[in-house]
Amino acid sequence: DPSAKPVTIEAPLAFSFHQSNAYELPNGHVVIDVVCGPMAPLGLKRDTTKPIWEGLDYARDVPTTELWRYTLDPMAGSLVSRRKLCGRPLDFPSINRAKSGLPHRYTYCSTGSTPAVDGETAVSSPVQGVMKIDAGAGEGEGVRTDVWLPGAGEFCGEAVFVPREGAVEEDDG
Repeated sequence: DPSAKPVTIEAPLAFSFHQSNAYELPNGHVVIDVVCGPMAPLGLKRDTTKPIWEGLDYARDVPTTELWRYTLDPMAGSLVSRRKLCGRPLDFPSINRAKSGLPHRYTYCSTGSTPAVDGETAVSSPVQGVMKIDAGAGEGEGVRTDVWLPGAGEFCGEAVFVPREGAVEEDDG
C-alpha cells in the first residue's frame, strides 16, 4: 500500500549486513531471515601496510555471525518472535530465487570451519565452505545443516544457489 506509514518495531540490538529472505504470512506477520552478529567489524584498528589476511586474527578480531529468523507484526508494531536458525559462523546467505519474497525452507551460506562445540561459543574463521540450512517445513521442526568444506588452504566465496534445469524441488540445484 503506497499510503502506508513506516512502522518502528523494537528488537534486540544486533548488527546485520546480509538478509536471506523476507515474506508475509497470511495473518499479516512478516518473516525476515537475517545474518546477525554482536557488532560490525568495520574499521578495525590494524596495520594497514599489510594485506588484511596478514594482520587479522579472525578468532580475536571478527565476531561470529549467525542466521536468525524474526517474525514481526506490523499492525501491532511488535516483535512476535526471534529464533536462531543456525549457530554455526556463517555469512552471505542465498536462497533459490524462485522463493524470493515467499516462504522458503532452504538457505545456503558461506561458513567457517570452526563451529560451536558442546555449548561453547563458536570461533570466527574465514569463510571456507558452503552450508545448506534446512529450516524445516514448519516452525516446530528442528533445523538441520549440511556442510561442505574444501581441502586445506582452499576457500570459497559467497554461496549462490543455482537451480537445476527443470527442477521441481526447492533444493534441487
